[in-house]
Amino acid sequence: MRYLYAVGTWIVFGIKLQGYFLLTLLKGAIVLGLFPAIFGCFRILSRAVTNNDPIHLNMMHEVRDNENHGKKIPNILGYTFAVFFLLFAQNLHISREFIHVNVLHWFYMFLTFWVVNMWLFVVALYNKYELPVSQYLFQAFLGSIVNILESIAIIIGLGVATGLAMLIPPLGFFAGVSLFMFPHVWFARRGIERFERLFYMTGKREK
Repeated sequence: MRYLYAVGTWIVFGIKLQGYFLLTLLKGAIVLGLFPAIFGCFRILSRAVTNNDPIHLNMMHEVRDNENHGKKIPNILGYTFAVFFLLFAQNLHISREFIHVNVLHWFYMFLTFWVVNMWLFVVALYNKYELPVSQYLFQAFLGSIVNILESIAIIIGLGVATGLAMLIPPLGFFAGVSLFMFPHVWFARRGIERFERLFYMTGKREK
């Protein structure tokens, strides 16, 4: 019975988080709402996972907290990584289809993966610390070096989440944000802990 209750509370929480994601997305007219929605959902889900108590998480308080942090930095970080990802992914496609130079192909594949690797870490970094944009990018670069295994685990987790969403469509429809973001939150937390041990974040203001 306790197991069913726990599953039920996480499903209800997932539905609420899905609603928050869609509301933030629409409030920003999609273009300016996408990345604040991603960063905000990561923050809320991270707190729920840390406390292992989603039912008592004050969703309205978390929403107001996210609003207070603003949308500027999430959009700057999000679109910076989006531009680099699209640039390297396009060059990878051109290299594979037209140039046919294996060294160049693997080089662009490496750069594309590294952008994804840094992106996965910068979302977790933003969740915990208040930094200038330049510091987020620099710390994300350092973090991506020591968290490659976590990034691979997150990508595998996203594959598993995709399989679950296909196997149980209502789960993906009503709580897809939590389903796909959970591997990111789970493994990124461990990555942050390792990063803090290796690069002591002295003088960095926590949120």
